[in-house]
Amino acid sequence: MGALGGNFFGTDFSGMASSASILVTATDADGTVTLTIANATASSFLGFVSTRGMLISTTVEAFQNGTGVGFLWPTVDNLVLASAVPEPESYALLLAGLGLLGAVARRRRG
Repeated sequence: MGALGGNFFGTDFSGMASSASILVTATDADGTVTLTIANATASSFLGFVSTRGMLISTTVEAFQNGTGVGFLWPTVDNLVLASAVPEPESYALLLAGLGLLGAVARRRRG
């Protein structure tokens, strides 16, 4: 996958969204990027795009913000994984190459 995005937040023991800071780390061939969402809510969206075409790993951690709530679980909702979409020029080049192969094959028969 070349990109990912989703809503990152913390939940308490009962599954309710709770005030937390979320640390999201993504790694690709160029290295690691770490982003923190302070006081994340259920609608806190974050996305990563790899410049080298492939994300290797992603981790999510939740940190309690002194709310008195017990342990918080890092939660991800509406996660979207995406891969690179070829540019129209790539398709044009592919079609031109196939056309040339067809022309060569036709010429050899004749």
